[in-house]
Amino acid sequence: MVGGGVVVVVIAVIVVLVVVTLVVVVGEVVVT
Repeated sequence: MVGGGVVVVVIAVIVVLVVVTLVVVVGEVVVT
């Protein structure tokens, strides 16, 4: 399974993007 690592990396990137988005949204709400 050569593509297994790629899938893990893609999932990790998506998770990071979602977390960053949530942090930004929550931060804006708290500031506001």
